[in-house]
Amino acid sequence: MNVVYPCNVPKNNNLIQLFFKSLAFGLFYGLFSFGVFGQYTYSDLLEEKDNTQKAEIGLYLLNEYRRNDFDSLKFLAVHLLLSGSGKNEEFTQAVGFRTIGAYYIKKGKIKEGISNLNRAKDYFEKKGDLVLLSETIIEVGNAYFLEGNYKEAIKKLLESMKIGKRSSDKTLEFAAKLTLGQAYCAIGDTSVGVFSILQYKDQALEHKRYESVANAYATLGMIEFDRKNMDLSKEYYEQSLKYSEKSDSKVILSHAYNNKAILHFNLEEMDSSLMYFEMGLRLREKLNQTKGVVESYFNIASFYQGTGDYDNALYYFNQSVQLAKKNKFNVDEVDALSEMLTIYDKLNNHKEKGRIEKRIAHLKQFITESESIDDEILAYAEEVMFGQKVVAKNKNSSEKSNSYIWLLLGGIIVLLVFGIVRRPS
Repeated sequence: MNVVYPCNVPKNNNLIQLFFKSLAFGLFYGLFSFGVFGQYTYSDLLEEKDNTQKAEIGLYLLNEYRRNDFDSLKFLAVHLLLSGSGKNEEFTQAVGFRTIGAYYIKKGKIKEGISNLNRAKDYFEKKGDLVLLSETIIEVGNAYFLEGNYKEAIKKLLESMKIGKRSSDKTLEFAAKLTLGQAYCAIGDTSVGVFSILQYKDQALEHKRYESVANAYATLGMIEFDRKNMDLSKEYYEQSLKYSEKSDSKVILSHAYNNKAILHFNLEEMDSSLMYFEMGLRLREKLNQTKGVVESYFNIASFYQGTGDYDNALYYFNQSVQLAKKNKFNVDEVDALSEMLTIYDKLNNHKEKGRIEKRIAHLKQFITESESIDDEILAYAEEVMFGQKVVAKNKNSSEKSNSYIWLLLGGIIVLLVFGIVRRPS
């Protein structure tokens, strides 16, 4: 899940409103760094014939895709929903509901997400699976937090901790405390909120969950920055970087570099800011982390935009645009193009403005159409699972039903083979 950090702009910047992108430390990350699964791929899911094992693989992939690969959540949701459409496949169905819930929430459709998560929750509760029940309730609590319903979020997160305490996974006793602390801060009870996050950090450290420790420190750093406690904020970000380096994940380290760069920018320490942005970019390039490279280009461009170096800003925004275009990261392309549009407007370059405006309009229309297709595919997959297909009463309704099935099948093929419908260049 992307986190967008607004930032204060240096005084010599004519108060240009900037934002940076960060892959680091999304809201759900605190929970899902705890899961212990085998290593699976999407090919393993497709080859597996046993639906119970397929659902277990689905749980692993759900945790991976939620952190790193939003588009793949679509593929996983459709596959699990259709695989769970037969009789006596309630476990697969529940994992399918949980997956589509995660997808909807990341897409910003919070109510639809919560509805599907609750379906999964009901099954795990009925079966007495306290681990999956606690995890799912945390997801519901996180969703309420994103919606801005902080009191309901706190209620659900506390409930998940009670269940987690009785489960076999002892990390679930405290996995909800990170978002719980953020929720308390959001309603103005900062002392309780910070205390909750500090508890989360200490308990994660006891279990040697260094990625989660880094996450906690980054969250504390953001809180203290908002409270204008710059020295403490800097200390927390230093600790976040330290534990990112101790973790096994180089991806997490690249996130920490990026967060550190944002902090230095806000502190007007420009040399250090650029250094950390470039360190993050080099590491992401080495890891072949294409999405991260797109966002690193965007951030370096934003850095130069903030310092008034428009030539370098346009160069790096264009690098972000080209890589996003090549990999069909349409939203990222729109973001970078929008910033280029702002610069060309300041430079009174009407020719480039016109070209970019046409491209943005095309992309936005394409994104809307693609999302509509995705929604229809997922809605039909849900319908199949429930066995609620409308029986054709006449020739017209039969033709409509058949065309809907072909839409589903065609859409799945497109999603699986291309990742997203091809668009004209």
